[in-house]
Amino acid sequence: MQEIYSIDECFLDLGGFRFGLTAYALQVRAQVLQRVGIPTCIGIGPTKPLAKMANHLAKKNVGRAWNGVSDIGTLNADERDSIFALVDVDEFWGMGRKIGARLKEMGIESVLQFKQVSPSFIRKQFSVVLERTLFELNGIACYGF
Repeated sequence: MQEIYSIDECFLDLGGFRFGLTAYALQVRAQVLQRVGIPTCIGIGPTKPLAKMANHLAKKNVGRAWNGVSDIGTLNADERDSIFALVDVDEFWGMGRKIGARLKEMGIESVLQFKQVSPSFIRKQFSVVLERTLFELNGIACYGF
């Protein structure tokens, strides 16, 4: 299933795939470059925010050389957390400047620090939407396709 997010982004449900997602994504990336002529990056994750985070890692080569494809699922918890510690909270999908600034005022500066905050605290201080984003960052799906 495909969900078009914007003119240049979409989400794909790859849940039924039985082979390496990274290899498949590298093939897709190469075909887009060959057929359309534009470079792309692909992020793979169990939730939309984690897929967006993976895409950010692939674009910026955060934590390692990703070759344009990042699969959060290939990282163990320690690797994921060490990379999340390198990413500013306001670079995380859905934050925006105002929310990012408020979080930083509270001492929450990285995606890892945000990941470790109590969901009920986030709901009280911000909204149920940001609370759900936090759940999704922790791998708990709140939004389907």
